[in-house]
Amino acid sequence: MLACEDKEEINPLVGTWNMTSANGGLYLKLNKTQMLYMGEMSGDMKVSTFHNGTSDGTYGLNEFYIDETFDGMVIGVQGYEEDYSIYYNITDYNSPLDQYNGSRVDISTSLGYLEFVGQNYNYTIGEHSLTINADTLIRQLYVDNTGYVIDSTRHATVSGSLTEMGMEILANENILLEDEFFMPEEIIIIINEDGTGEIDETFEGDREKSDIEWVSTDSTFTWTYCEEYDGQIECDEGPEFKFEISGETLILSQYEDMCE
Repeated sequence: MLACEDKEEINPLVGTWNMTSANGGLYLKLNKTQMLYMGEMSGDMKVSTFHNGTSDGTYGLNEFYIDETFDGMVIGVQGYEEDYSIYYNITDYNSPLDQYNGSRVDISTSLGYLEFVGQNYNYTIGEHSLTINADTLIRQLYVDNTGYVIDSTRHATVSGSLTEMGMEILANENILLEDEFFMPEEIIIIINEDGTGEIDETFEGDREKSDIEWVSTDSTFTWTYCEEYDGQIECDEGPEFKFEISGETLILSQYEDMCE
């Protein structure tokens, strides 16, 4: 921020400050070195579809989740591209519910929707991996006035492996995370000597002016937003910054522990 300062300035903060730049981010810091898994996958898992024994489509699966409950295991694998979305699911219940076990593939494309069902799945789960061993499923479709029927002319196979990729995070290091951290487009702060002032903020094209009251120490600067209600001035809590002044430049910085 740059200042247009009063000549008879008492507090170095007093004056008009115009924002020249703003940046921020969300950082992760751990107290011990460990692996962090954020959902990035590697490997190759595909669904292939066939019509009358002839291959007519191949679709990639690129992420999975595993949900283990009191009743058994649910595995979900999905993939997306511009021209299709695909979902593969295994339901593996504990006895005596295992009669309801099964696998299913749902494919949505510009040509329509396909659904395949089966009961002969075979999978292997690692600590951070999933392998599907040639599951074969038959097409199922809904026919009006009849219900679900099996179309034996179409089937699908699922096979391949996916592994979740981890990143080693060293203890006590700041790791910048990908996050939509919204920053102002413009700020003008007017700081009066009597502890009052005005802030003019613009976020995503929306501009808002507010009266403020401020206090400062040698290193901190805090303001509250103030409005008049029934003839009384009421002020709500505002931000607290560390500040540094270098020439005509004011640097405001703020840190917040998201775990507190």
